[in-house]
Amino acid sequence: MSITRTIRSALMRRIADSRLREQRRIKAEAARRRQSRPHEVRYFHQPDDPYSHLAAQALQPFVERYDVQLLPHVVERPTPIAIHEQTLWDAWARRDCAAMAPYYGLQCRDGGRQPDATLTDVARRVLLNAETSATFAQLAVHAGQHCRPAIAAPSSTSPRRTAWRANRRRRHA
Repeated sequence: MSITRTIRSALMRRIADSRLREQRRIKAEAARRRQSRPHEVRYFHQPDDPYSHLAAQALQPFVERYDVQLLPHVVERPTPIAIHEQTLWDAWARRDCAAMAPYYGLQCRDGGRQPDATLTDVARRVLLNAETSATFAQLAVHAGQHCRPAIAAPSSTSPRRTAWRANRRRRHA
C-alpha cells in the first residue's frame, strides 16, 4: 500500500470513528453551554421548492416547541449537476408534496407547473431581507402560498376523463 493510501485510510478511519465523533459532540455542547448560547438550527429555504414550502409551514411550531434559534438561509435552485432531470424532479416534487401535506396538517397545492419566475424572484428578495428577522417562517409560508400556481381545473377532454366517461356510459347503458 502506498504512503498516500495509508495516510488517507488512517484519516478516514479517524473521521468516521463514532467514539471520536461523540467526544467532539460532547465538547461542542459543553462549549455552547459555557457561552450560554441556544441550540442553533440552520434552515435552507428555496422559494420555488415545494418541500421548502412544507418545511416552512412546520418551522413556527418547531421554534415555539423547542428552545432553538432559527438561522434561515435563502438558496437558489440546485445546479444541473445535482439534479439532472430538473423538470421531472419538479413535477414529482409537486405531486409528492401535494399528496403528503394533508397527512401532516400542512397545505401544498400542485397547480401542474412551477411557480412563476417573477413571483419567485420577488419572494427570494423579500426572504433575503428577512433572514435575520424573527418572522422569517411566517414570511416564507406567505411567499410560498403566493408563488404556487392555482390548481388547474381538470380538462373535460383529457384522455383519462374521456375513457372514464365512456366506461361509465357502457356500464349504465
